[in-house]
Amino acid sequence: MTRRSENLTSHHQVHEDLEARDLLADIPGIQLLTTVIHERKIYRECMAGGYGVVEMKNAKAKQEIEGLVKEILE
Repeated sequence: MTRRSENLTSHHQVHEDLEARDLLADIPGIQLLTTVIHERKIYRECMAGGYGVVEMKNAKAKQEIEGLVKEILE
C-alpha cells in the first residue's frame, strides 16, 4: 500500500514511491500490496468525526478502501 497525494504526481513522488517499494520488498515477511491509498481530506474528516470512509459520500475514497479490503482478504 502506498500513501500518495492525488494531486502530487511529480517525478519526485513517483521516485519516492518506487524507492520505498524496493526497500520494503527486501524485508523478509513483508508482502507488498498493489492498492494505492491517496492522501485525501475525507480520511482526516472521517477520523475526526468517528466515521468510516464507506459511510461518507466520497466515491473515490470508498473505492480505495474497498479495494484495499478486497486485496487483504484475497
